[in-house]
Amino acid sequence: MFSLFIASLNFYYSLITISIIGMVYIIIRNVYLSYKQERENIKQALQKTQASLSLTKNFSCYTKPNETKSKKSTPIKPTQNKKNTPITNKKSNKNDTSAAASTTKKTKESVEHLNRLAEISRLTKRAEVLIAQKQYKEAKKFMIQALSYDETHKKSLETIAQIYLSLEQYSKAIFFLDNFFKYHKETASTCNNYALAHFYTKDFPTTISYYSKAIALEPDNAVRYENLGKVFLALENYEDASKCYIEASKLDAKNIEYHKIIATCLKKSTKYEEAKHWYEKILEFSPYDKETLNALENLKKLGF
Repeated sequence: MFSLFIASLNFYYSLITISIIGMVYIIIRNVYLSYKQERENIKQALQKTQASLSLTKNFSCYTKPNETKSKKSTPIKPTQNKKNTPITNKKSNKNDTSAAASTTKKTKESVEHLNRLAEISRLTKRAEVLIAQKQYKEAKKFMIQALSYDETHKKSLETIAQIYLSLEQYSKAIFFLDNFFKYHKETASTCNNYALAHFYTKDFPTTISYYSKAIALEPDNAVRYENLGKVFLALENYEDASKCYIEASKLDAKNIEYHKIIATCLKKSTKYEEAKHWYEKILEFSPYDKETLNALENLKKLGF
């Protein structure tokens, strides 16, 4: 039994050996055939190259005598009437060359300018996304990079000033808005931001001046009057504050807060009859407003 197992094992080993030898033979045969084919291809390529080279050589040898003959046989014509012969204008050629060079330069500059604008636009959009997420410090980096391409860029100057206002760095906001006004026309929003920055640095005359400019540039915006009114409230100038809020209420008649501030300012200015009128106006929109009802009650006690 054992001898039978050994015999079968030897048989399997011999089969495996024969199959391996067969595979090796096939691989070697394929490699040899591919090598032979490649060698044949190289041989044919060399023959073609040599043939083309010999043809080129024969052609050059064949054409040279004709070229020399043609050179010899070409008669040299004597020049006549030198005065009438047109002379090429060297200055015009130089002008054409310089014009072409300047055109090329302008084209290059315009392409570079467009590339800069595209990069500034990309950086500004990134900054605006970060501003919306209140990531002002990150947004600032993008805007500084944008201004490195063009320090006079309108949108970039306006945006970075807004960022510094949000960061409460008012002197830097003023610096960039000064640059904005240097290169661009004043707008309602830039005047508003400039006034706000000066308000926090307690430069009230400049604040009042630029809030007034914002009103002149955008007279139909109630917020512009409200902002100026806040300055007068801070200065305890209740008469001028009431005037600003009255103008604001004309543009936003349903804003109860405006009415309350107007009534309070008039009361503090001892204009009680006018104050009573505005308190009653508040009740038209909010008839159960406790603060207003108490204020009217106090005016009654004063005889109004």
